[in-house]
Amino acid sequence: VEVRLLQGAEVRVLVLDEDGVPEEGAIVTAMNYGISGSLVTEQADEEGLVVLKHLPTGTWQLTAISENMATQALSAISGSFAGLETRSTYVLAEEGGRHELTLGGLIPRALLQGFVTRGEELVEGMTVLLTGSSGMKSTRTDDIGFYEIEDVPVGNWMMMVGNFGMMGGSGWIGSLDIESSGLIEKNIELPSGSILVRVLAAESGSPLANINVALRPAMGTSGGGWLPTDAQGEARFETLLEGEYVVSVGYLAMPLFGNAGGRGAAIAGPFHFDGTSRLEKQLRLGLSCGLDLRVTDGGGAPIAGVHIFLLHADGQPFHQISTQETDSQGNLRMDGLPAGSFRVLARHASGQVETAVQLTEGVTSSLNLSLDRGCTLRLQITDQAGLPLRGIQAVALDSRGSPISALYSLDHAMSLGMSFFQGGEQILGPLAPGSYTLLLSDFSGQSTRTPLEIPAGRSELVLTLRFLPEP
Repeated sequence: VEVRLLQGAEVRVLVLDEDGVPEEGAIVTAMNYGISGSLVTEQADEEGLVVLKHLPTGTWQLTAISENMATQALSAISGSFAGLETRSTYVLAEEGGRHELTLGGLIPRALLQGFVTRGEELVEGMTVLLTGSSGMKSTRTDDIGFYEIEDVPVGNWMMMVGNFGMMGGSGWIGSLDIESSGLIEKNIELPSGSILVRVLAAESGSPLANINVALRPAMGTSGGGWLPTDAQGEARFETLLEGEYVVSVGYLAMPLFGNAGGRGAAIAGPFHFDGTSRLEKQLRLGLSCGLDLRVTDGGGAPIAGVHIFLLHADGQPFHQISTQETDSQGNLRMDGLPAGSFRVLARHASGQVETAVQLTEGVTSSLNLSLDRGCTLRLQITDQAGLPLRGIQAVALDSRGSPISALYSLDHAMSLGMSFFQGGEQILGPLAPGSYTLLLSDFSGQSTRTPLEIPAGRSELVLTLRFLPEP
C-alpha cells in the first residue's frame, strides 16, 4: 500500500493596526468550514507576523482580533456581538503553495453613525453589525436609539440591525458601500411586524423547547434568521422585510447546532409576510426518521465528499447548509428526518442527482444513488460599465421556483461569501440540465431575472451578467 503524505500550504499573515504598525500579540485564527475541527489559533510575534503551516487545500478564512478584544470575543460566543471588531480575509490554500496576506493597515476609514427607529419610536439596545471581506465591526444603540461605529474601512459591507448572537437571531439586512473617509450618517427604519413560530409535539401537542427554527426568503436570498425555541416552544423573528418566506424546524433546519433529540423535521411555506403584521405559524414535530445513503458514480464506484439535501415534494429545501458528507465508501447516515414523501438531492463537484424518497417514522430507510453529470455555472456579475460588482447574490431558480443552487456545503458557502464581498466569480451547482431563472439581487431588494437553459451534456457554463435592477 502506497501512502502519500501531503505537505499542505503555508500562509504568512502580517497583522497591522489602523496606523500601519505591526501588532504584536494579535490573535489570528484560521478556519476552513468544510473541515471538521480545522480551527487554528496563533498569536502574532513582535513583528506582527504569524506563520501557519501544513494547511489542507481549500478556502480558509483568516481573522485577526487585537489582544485586548479577547473579552468581546468571549461575549460573542455567549451571545453578544456588541463592540467586537475583527479584520479578516479569505485565502484559497493550494497544495505546496506559499501565501502572504496582510490584515489591517493604513486604509481610508469612515465614521458611521445614525439612529434606529421602529415606527416613531427610537429603539434602544439593538445590535448594529457590519460584516464584509475585511472583517466585522459592531455596536449597540444607546437609550435614544443612537449608534456610532468608528474606523470603518472603505468597501462594501453587509449591514444588519437586530438581535444577534452565536445562538441565532434575526434582523433588518441592508448594504452599505463606503467609498471614502469622513462622516457617514445612516438612519435605519426597522419594519414593525414579526413572525412567531410555535413548535409542538405531534403526539401530544405540548410545546418543544430548544428546537432549531430557520426562517428564510423562499427564493434563497439573504434574510430571515434562525433561533431555538424557548420554554414555551416559541421563536419570534422581528424586523423582517416584506416578502415570501419558508420556515423549517428541527435539527435539520440548522444542522450546525444541537442534535435531532429523537425528533424529525417540518416545513411550511412559501407564505407572504407584509412586514407590518404579527404573523403566527404552528408546526408539529413527530419522531425522527433515518436514512442510510450510498452514492456511486456511473460505474458503481463509491464517491466520497457528496453532500445531501432533503427537499419538500414541491422542491423547497428543508435546509440550505449541509454539514455532513459521504465517507470513502460513499456512505452517509442522516437522522432527524420527517416521515412522508420527499425528495433527496445529492451534490458533488463531479455531478448531482435528485430522486424521490419515502420515509417512515421511527425507521431507518436505505437509498442508493448514482450521480448524473451536472453543469457547473461560473458567473461574473458586473455593473453597467462592465466592471466587477460587489454585494450581489446570484441564485438559480429551477422550473418549480426552488432555489436549487442555494444549497451549500460549508466550504462552498464560505467561498461564495468571499466572491460576494469581493466581486469575484460566483460558482453555482452542479445543476441538472433544464430551464432556470437566474435571480440577481442586492440587500436593498433590487433584483433582475435572466432566463437560462442548461443543455444536456454540458459540464461547465461561463457567463458574465450585468446587474440592471428591474424598475
